[in-house]
Amino acid sequence: METANRSPWIALLLVQRAVSLVFLVGSIAFPFYILYRHGLSVLPVYDRGGNVIGHANYFVLSLGFSAFALLISWLCYKAAQRSLQQLRSGK
Repeated sequence: METANRSPWIALLLVQRAVSLVFLVGSIAFPFYILYRHGLSVLPVYDRGGNVIGHANYFVLSLGFSAFALLISWLCYKAAQRSLQQLRSGK
């Protein structure tokens, strides 16, 4: 009976772990896509009216965004892994 109560949680944690891995791969690939698409060039940044309000290197920005996404994805993966181990061990 107790195993039947834990099985939905195990399934959800497996899904969380799989989705975290997908986001990890996407976070690693994102800067390479930006590098392929825009290179190392500095491109204009526009406001809603179409006016140039500044310039940015999209590759450098993508590295920062990817680092943040990697951190969040890794923490979610580790939390799911830890919870799965606790559920399987019966604690």
